[in-house]
Amino acid sequence: KLTFMKESSAFAVLPGGFGTMDEAFELLTLMQTGRSPVAPVVLLESEGSTYWREWERFVADELESRGLISAADFAFTRICTTVDAAVEEIFAVQGTINSLRSA
Repeated sequence: KLTFMKESSAFAVLPGGFGTMDEAFELLTLMQTGRSPVAPVVLLESEGSTYWREWERFVADELESRGLISAADFAFTRICTTVDAAVEEIFAVQGTINSLRSA
C-alpha cells in the first residue's frame, strides 16, 4: 500500500467490500499521521447511491463523536457523483497543495 501511495498524487476510491474499506482507511490513516503526503481523495459513487454518504455518517457517528478522529480529518475526502466532478476536485486540491508547497 505504501508503494502504491508513494507513486500517486491523487486517489479515487469506488464502492466495494472489505478490501476497499481497508485501502481507504489505510490511505487516510497514513495521511492523518503524516506518514504520507496529503493528496486529494475522491470517494466516487453513482448518482443516487448512498455508499460513501453512509460511510461518512458512520465515521462521524462512531469515530468523530468518540474523539477518535477530529472534524478536520474529513478534509481529506470529497464525495463526487461524476467523473468530471472528481477530476475537478482533484485538480482544485492539487492546485492548493502545490501553491502551499511553493510558498
